[in-house]
Amino acid sequence: MTAIDSTWQAVTDIERPPLTPTQVAWRRFRRHKMAMVGVGLLFAMLIYIIGGSIFFSEADANLTDLSIKLSPPSGEHPFGTDLVGRDILARTIYGGQISIIIGILAVFVSIVVGVLIGAIAGFYGGTVDSILMRFTEAAFNIPQLFLLIILAKIFAGKIETFKFMGRSFSGSVIIIIVVIGLTSWMYLARIVRANVLSFKEHDFVLAARCIGAKNRSIIFAHILPNTIAPIIVSATLQVASAI
Repeated sequence: MTAIDSTWQAVTDIERPPLTPTQVAWRRFRRHKMAMVGVGLLFAMLIYIIGGSIFFSEADANLTDLSIKLSPPSGEHPFGTDLVGRDILARTIYGGQISIIIGILAVFVSIVVGVLIGAIAGFYGGTVDSILMRFTEAAFNIPQLFLLIILAKIFAGKIETFKFMGRSFSGSVIIIIVVIGLTSWMYLARIVRANVLSFKEHDFVLAARCIGAKNRSIIFAHILPNTIAPIIVSATLQVASAI
C-alpha cells in the first residue's frame, strides 16, 4: 500500500460516522457464536410451534381417546399419547404457543414498568429515588402465586375469551400475563436505575441540557438508548422465567 492509499484510508476512517451503542451491541452479538446458535434454536422452536398448527388443529390437541391412552410413538402419533389419549405432539405445539405468548407479553409489561421506574428514580434522584426504590423493595415481597390465585378468583368469568393468531384464549391468560409482568419488573428497574445514574453525568447529557432539552427528551432520547444492551439481556432471561 502506497503512502497515498494509506492517507486516503485514514481520511475515509475519519469521515465514517461513529457507530451508535445499539450498532456496536448488534455487531458484537453477530460475532458471538453461541449467541447465534441460541438465535437459531429460538427460530427453530418458533417455526415448530407456529408451523405445526398448519398440520394440527386445536381440536386435535384437545381430542381425547381413552382407547389409545399412553400409546408409544407411532406414525399417527409421533410423540405418543397422554393419560387420556390426547396427541402429545399436537399438545406441545399449542401449549408452546400459550407459553411463548405469556412469556413475551408478561416481559413487555415488566419492561415498561421497570424501565419507567428505574429511569425516573435514577434521573431525578433524591426523594423521588428513595420513594421509588423503597417501593421496589416492597414489591419484591409480593407473593406471585398468591396474587395470581386471588385475581383469578375475583375476575373468574368476567374477562371474555379472546382470539389471537387464529385460536381462542381464556381470560385467565390475561390475568397470568398481568400478574407475572407486575411482579417481575424490580430487577430490571434496579439495572436501569444504575445505568441512568452513570450516564446522566456524561458530557452528552450536559450538552443536551445546554441546548435546552427537556428532562423527558434527555431520558428517552439520550440516556435510555444507551441502556438497551442490559435491558435486552435482562428481558431474554425474564422470558424464560415467565414461561
